[in-house]
Amino acid sequence: MQSRDDKLRVLIVGGGVAGLTVARELTQRGEHEVRLLEASSSLGGNIQTERTEGLIIESGPDSFLHTKPWAAELARELGLGDQMMSPRSGASRVFMVKRGRLVRMPPGMALGVPTDPVAFLGSPLLSTAAKARAIVEPFVPRGGGGDESVATFLERRIGSGATRELAGPLLSGIHAGDVEQLSIESAFPQLVDMERKHGSLVLGMLEGRAGLKPVGSRLSRLRRALSASTSKPSPFVSFRGGMSTFVEALADSLPSGVVATEAAVERIERLSDGRFAAVLADASREFADIVVLAVPAHRAAAIVTDDSFAHQLRGIEYASTATVYFALRAANVQHPCSGSGFIVPPGEGRLLAGTFISSKWEGRAPEGVIALRAFFGGMRDPTLVEELDNAQLTALAKSELERLLGSIGEPLQSRVFRYMRASPQPNVGHEARVATIFESLNSQPGLFVTGAAYRGFGIPDVVREARQLARRI
Repeated sequence: MQSRDDKLRVLIVGGGVAGLTVARELTQRGEHEVRLLEASSSLGGNIQTERTEGLIIESGPDSFLHTKPWAAELARELGLGDQMMSPRSGASRVFMVKRGRLVRMPPGMALGVPTDPVAFLGSPLLSTAAKARAIVEPFVPRGGGGDESVATFLERRIGSGATRELAGPLLSGIHAGDVEQLSIESAFPQLVDMERKHGSLVLGMLEGRAGLKPVGSRLSRLRRALSASTSKPSPFVSFRGGMSTFVEALADSLPSGVVATEAAVERIERLSDGRFAAVLADASREFADIVVLAVPAHRAAAIVTDDSFAHQLRGIEYASTATVYFALRAANVQHPCSGSGFIVPPGEGRLLAGTFISSKWEGRAPEGVIALRAFFGGMRDPTLVEELDNAQLTALAKSELERLLGSIGEPLQSRVFRYMRASPQPNVGHEARVATIFESLNSQPGLFVTGAAYRGFGIPDVVREARQLARRI
């Protein structure tokens, strides 16, 4: 019920980055009594770091974008400025599997957009016809108008060959999704903005980097942008102690007694006076004036009592993924495993991608040890994560890696991490679905939702949305 000192009581369900950020914002302001309930025994949601025997093992994301400033700003506020780090200098190398071999992607690729024409034209990944079609992208007129799939958008801009062989696999991996279904407006709005503002993805990338205005003919703009183009540092950052450093600092910033773990909420009930009661798995109750559901949309759907609202939440599709981690003796690994990793297009194997963790990030493994991650599942192979047990997944990962990399020897350590229905899919029509959800919330005063399922999918977007929500509260 309403707390002492007449402060409104806010109950936050979910202890991932979204829930922790809302809790931090509200406790910093001191205008509410705040309580956060997390069903599992640990905070962080998909972000989990294991530190053992000189290894820093990430089960979920290993970095975030600093070009979207909101997570980096919050990290600095938490005193983590000196803990943030960029990838190693050689990590810009990314490979694509083609006919069972790892082939380096051309330098200058950004979100599937080629910005180095010489490197792009020299790449063996595409046919001559596909290269010729993609290279004229700056002169393709604007199109679209309305939501369309990532595949349709890319085919219109760079052609079907470059979409199928290069850009499509690259962008689908970010969401573990299907580019034929993902919405370009929701999944990659920055590409839509480039077409609208610059008339071209290539020009948008190049002019954006150089700070140039889109003035003049397209040919003159292209010449000017190419002459002003410089190498761009990696847009990704991580933390020296792993991504859980961020979660731990967020949790440590909260007053004692705010957070409860192993506190699973089974139902949120609206009381006759307009407030809320959260019914927990142990049959206890927590009362609040305001409730923030910072959990996956399908989990929120399971605990609200409004059937119509629950149906809307269930309309957001999720994919399940699994990550298999290996620590390997470098002397036993046939491939150099340099760069940041590789992407596996459809038809090239059961893997979605692989990451060369120890090559990508400093301090992730001791000298003489190579750390790798293999990714499975997603919308390409939706049942695999449920069908295979840990031993089978580990064996499949080792087999797939050895098919692509050669012998890797017997692992020093291995781990399997599963994320069941943890990757939201912003498919075509997503903006309309989200608009309907937020419209329904207008008739449910005191109830809010936030997190990666709605209007931002990466860590920076989640932080931005959570901070904006806290200000609204």
